[in-house]
Amino acid sequence: IGSKLASLPFVFFLIDTPADAWIYPASLGGGMIVMGLVTLAIIFGQMHVQLALPSWARIMDQLRENFAPFISAISATLVTTAVPALLGSTGSVTQLGLYNLSDRARSATMMVLAPISHALFPYMCKLFAHDRGRAQETLWTFGVFSFLLALVMSILLYVYAVEIVNFLGSEEFQDSVAILRILAFSPVFCVMGSFAIHQVLIPNAQYKLHRNITLAQLSLIVLIAWPAVIQYGTLGGATAVVIVDIVISGVFWFFILSKGLMRTERPI
Repeated sequence: IGSKLASLPFVFFLIDTPADAWIYPASLGGGMIVMGLVTLAIIFGQMHVQLALPSWARIMDQLRENFAPFISAISATLVTTAVPALLGSTGSVTQLGLYNLSDRARSATMMVLAPISHALFPYMCKLFAHDRGRAQETLWTFGVFSFLLALVMSILLYVYAVEIVNFLGSEEFQDSVAILRILAFSPVFCVMGSFAIHQVLIPNAQYKLHRNITLAQLSLIVLIAWPAVIQYGTLGGATAVVIVDIVISGVFWFFILSKGLMRTERPI
């Protein structure tokens, strides 16, 4: 929060023309740097944490052990940028702008829902390690809650698409309404996919499975979105995103149930 607030004055008071666009990423980066320094001051000053440099051999061991989560994180980032990159590669700046506005609304919804999953993550890791029965009960409770909340958010995105676009943009962005109504179906499946990753797969140390499915998701979004964008533009790209979200969410839960990761006893 502090990093965002630190960058806001620069965005509002210094950006007046397209030539000032560089100020936006610079202010965001600057805010993160400032808050990072404050955080380090707290860690080393108030918490009295001492920094111990690891050996080169240990660094390499950690890189090898955590290579799967590392690749998963990179793949997930590429998935989110695939459709905008494809739209930009077609040379249509207007279509890219229309899509980005709709995607911002969808991302805002995900930012509301994501903290629930992320806050629960350390607790689920502890439960799966020590009390699988309680872990299962907690999973079902928060899983149903997350699904219903995501469903409500998706319905609101669809019903109030016109008002949301008018609030975020202007009359020039009215074509974003149709895009947003397609993307409105995405949060439900994104939340269930994220829930599967952070509450089941990672607490059960299924890093390779997570990596393989995420790489498949990256390949799928490229294979589907590329012809869809070429043929139908932004509407095709938005449809491709929703299709991939549905498929990958289903794949995650298929493997979770087939491997018995939701069972009370520890799977073999």
